Amino acid sequence: MSSSTIYKKNTKSKKEIFEEYLKFHDLESLISEMTNSVVHSLDPNPIVYMIKYLTGLLTDEERAEYNINIDPPYPQGVPIVKFPNYKCTNILSNYLTKNNWYDYKYIKTSFNNDINKLTHLSDYSKTDKIGITIVDKDCLNSFNALLEKIIYDVHDINEYKKSCDILFKIGNSPKLQKDNFYFSNGLPNYVKSLKFWFSRNVEGYSYNNIDKRNGKLKDEIEKFIINLKNEGILPEDLTKVNDMENFIEEDLDIKKEYQWMNEAGFINRNYTLNERGIWANDDNSLIILINFANHFEIISTIKDCEGDKIQDNYNYIVDILKQAKVKFSFDVVPKYGYITSQVSLLGGGFKIIGLFKLKNIKKIENIIKQFNFAEFEIKEKEELLLFTKEYHLCEKDILSFLYKMLINSFGLKTLCDNYNNININFNKITDFKNIENPIMMAYVHTFDKLKYEINLNGNNINEIFEYYKLTENEEDFLFTNKYCYNIYNQFIYKYFYYKNNIQLEIINFMERPEEPRDISDIEAHDYISNIDNFNIYVFRNIKDYPFPIDKQYNQYNEKSVKLIKKVLSNINKRCKLGEYFDINKESLSIIKNNNITIFHKDNMAKYNLDYDFPKNRGFIIFAHPHLYATINDINHINFIISNNNPNEKDDLKLDMENLINIINRFSREIKFAFDDKFGFLTTCPKYMGNGIKISVDIKFKKIKEEFLNKYTEDKNMCWSVVNKNKNGNAVIRFENKSSYGQSETEMLCNWLYYINELVND
Repeated sequence: MSSSTIYKKNTKSKKEIFEEYLKFHDLESLISEMTNSVVHSLDPNPIVYMIKYLTGLLTDEERAEYNINIDPPYPQGVPIVKFPNYKCTNILSNYLTKNNWYDYKYIKTSFNNDINKLTHLSDYSKTDKIGITIVDKDCLNSFNALLEKIIYDVHDINEYKKSCDILFKIGNSPKLQKDNFYFSNGLPNYVKSLKFWFSRNVEGYSYNNIDKRNGKLKDEIEKFIINLKNEGILPEDLTKVNDMENFIEEDLDIKKEYQWMNEAGFINRNYTLNERGIWANDDNSLIILINFANHFEIISTIKDCEGDKIQDNYNYIVDILKQAKVKFSFDVVPKYGYITSQVSLLGGGFKIIGLFKLKNIKKIENIIKQFNFAEFEIKEKEELLLFTKEYHLCEKDILSFLYKMLINSFGLKTLCDNYNNININFNKITDFKNIENPIMMAYVHTFDKLKYEINLNGNNINEIFEYYKLTENEEDFLFTNKYCYNIYNQFIYKYFYYKNNIQLEIINFMERPEEPRDISDIEAHDYISNIDNFNIYVFRNIKDYPFPIDKQYNQYNEKSVKLIKKVLSNINKRCKLGEYFDINKESLSIIKNNNITIFHKDNMAKYNLDYDFPKNRGFIIFAHPHLYATINDINHINFIISNNNPNEKDDLKLDMENLINIINRFSREIKFAFDDKFGFLTTCPKYMGNGIKISVDIKFKKIKEEFLNKYTEDKNMCWSVVNKNKNGNAVIRFENKSSYGQSETEMLCNWLYYINELVND
């Protein structure tokens, strides 16, 4: 906006025009700083001093245009640092008070910015909820005591995270995977548009008070854009916008940012749009902003979400950002991530703006309010939800955040579609028998943060515990799909902490700390006579398929059976590996005779499942003895060793080697659901990691509890008495407490070593 536009609005009174002119050109601050600097300098000729001071505010071009020939040096103004005049109650007002004002009053950053530059919003904005701006990277150092409190508040960083040296780890931006059944098939039905907005700042520059250096930066960014166009990376129709004022007026989101810039003091008396730039293609689906709220902002809008358009557009922007990262060094610190002017974007520098079509939308307005959108608007007549969601610090990564947002919105759609049939409960469940177990402790401590997270089925975290609370068995809480790991990750972190004393939040990848024990010298006769039962389960789910208990996507159970049958058939062509059977009334005797455990059968009453659901369930009897697999039984495939009352001819070591070989054969043909932090994603999160459950019953003569406690203390083992007689003879069951932190081979070999060692002792 230029000063001339003010005078065109003749509907305003002269007083309003005068006040607007003063505010737009910031004349009060200019006169105050000029007068203050005269007093500080005690110049004998104050009028001459003021003339030279005002001359210094002009550019070289302006001095030449008006024929002003006054030689430098030009005196610098001395700002009057004053306590913020809070227009509204905001987060800043909680931490910057008159009591601690003098702690910050005289601090300046290396870019010569003071506390008034940071708190300009509090003087001019009646809507900003934070009240403070980051005007350069050095703010985080110079005003650390103040900004840290505000950042922790905005991003909900708890006491534990405060103690971490690194809260946010910057790496290469991950890409969205294609062929995702939820996002490829589901989103086009209700997503009108999605806008991805990334913000970055270049190292070594102040973010506000556009000066000559920032003008040169603008030229460098525009050269970069032209080079990417010449290389065919950016579209040919991406051109520089000449009429930026009208462009801003027509784009609501950019207009909001421009207004925020004005309130934050980013538009000062010398520069409005002169040192800024906008590049856009013909349909404005790709826009690049230069020197707006941040130095470099790239915006991609998807108006037609069919197929893989969401993934394609997002990945395209990631590629451009990687090119920009090579050309420019972006401001980043290990503790906070990317530095942006907006505290709310600190970390990933990302926000998303969506327009969703949802019927019955007014009925769930109270739920939408709890989604913590930065902004949202319900357009009841058109049944539209317009929202802005900012990417906050301490999410696992942008990808995790994006999935979480899309999952929640997908759940909103399901909730709207089935509003009259869904009885969603947002109250904490309190009628548990044992509140001290790890699951319940995690539930209680994370419920308030997670209660409004809606999963794909339109339900919240209470659904997971609806049947669990009947038995309170640790294996009776199930996830319907892998995305529950995204939206309920805080619950998983707490569960793992209470169960295994593992701070999963600060682990960035699946840990493999050791090599397997050497079991080459262990012979079967050393331990076999003492084994009563030997059972191992290795749980796997197919990548990007819903877990088999999700009724809503039953067609994927049919796909998973076909895929597993095909893989088995291909392997059988090379060597006879096993035979597939459908689970039906005729095959029940085979299941019973081979001691094959069907978890689905055990859970069907609790989870309201018919015995024949899903219809596509089966099992494999492998050519090796004691080896089986069940298909679509809670997980897509459960590999099993089941050996009850083994005899002297049995060799458990050979069974384990055959099991590992079978898993490896299938893994080469099928991509299983895996996450860098959680490991293999199992329907019951208790077994995430390597997906292994081990249960071994060993016969002992007069075993002492002290020995068992000491032996299992640091071996990821727990024990329980299965049977004990008067003579002190007992059958002790040993199970693994966790499936996390070891590879399949490492864990299985270690356990065989432990079994042999226990028997010998």
